[in-house]
Order: sequence, then C-alpha cells, then structure tokens
Amino acid sequence: MSMTDDTLSELIGDPALIETHEIALEVLDTLDAEIAQIQTQIDAATIEANIRPLSSDRRAWLQRAAYACAMRRNERHRVIQRDKEIRGTKFNQPKKDPAEGIAKQERLRVEAEVKRMTKAAEIERQKTMQLELEQERRKLNERRTFNHNFQAVAKRLLPPSTYAEIVSAANNMMEVS
Repeated sequence: MSMTDDTLSELIGDPALIETHEIALEVLDTLDAEIAQIQTQIDAATIEANIRPLSSDRRAWLQRAAYACAMRRNERHRVIQRDKEIRGTKFNQPKKDPAEGIAKQERLRVEAEVKRMTKAAEIERQKTMQLELEQERRKLNERRTFNHNFQAVAKRLLPPSTYAEIVSAANNMMEVS
C-alpha cells in the first residue's frame, strides 16, 4: 500500500490520524529515509567545513538542515509513540517492584562471591598440586642421591666381586619388577 506525499505529510503532521501498525511502519520508513538523506548532507557539509571555511550562506544552510533533521527526528518519535498506543504497549509498562531490584542485586553479589571463591579455590588447588609435585621431585632426588652415595660407599668398602654380585642381583630385581 503506497501513500501519496500529501497523505504522508498529513500523517506525519498529526500522528493521531494513523490507524494501524502497518501505516505507522510505512510512515516511519519514510521518516527514516528523509532523516538519513538530511544527515548525509549534514555530514558532507561538516567534512567540507573541516577542509576549508564555509561561506555564510553555507553555514546558514547547515544550521537549517540540522534543525530540519532534529524536527524530523521529533516527528519520528511522535509516530513511534502513536504506534505504541495502537499496539497497546505505551501505558502498559508494569512498574518494577523495588524488592525485585534488591533481590537481583543480592543474587548478583552472591554469584560474584561464589565466582571469586571458586577461582580462589582453583588457585589454591593448583598451588597444592605444585607443592606436591615439588615434594615428590625432592624425594626422588633424595632417593637417587642416597642410592648413588650407597653405591659409592659399597664400591669402596666391598671387594669388587661382592659388589658386582650385588649390582647384578639388583639389576635382575629391577628387570623382574
């Protein structure tokens, strides 16, 4: 359904004449297109003003264009309000209960606290794991050092044939396990 320019101008001038949501959408589309066109021209003039000074006529035109754009936005807002009236959503906004807001803040605070505690617990768990690994490494190094020292002492104190028998028996035990 295409409307004439006169009909559109009349509906824009008095949004109370808009009867359906579809008509309101068509009027809004027209206003959006006009606003976009005016804004494009304003942007071009602003860019031009950044390059070189504008003449007084051009500055006056820029002011009028900015005013016209603001008026079109105002008309668009009025059409949107009328559309809300038509759809029955303008005055049916339920008031928010302050208790809901307080409950939401409390819930968010608790969630943030749980998140912080979870993160702290994870960091603590990782530290504990690192300490356990470090302790196991130390024990392993102590065992290796002990074994090395034991072997060095055994080598010095035992006759070579006895030492060779002990090492051979130890190696056999290691292979079996």
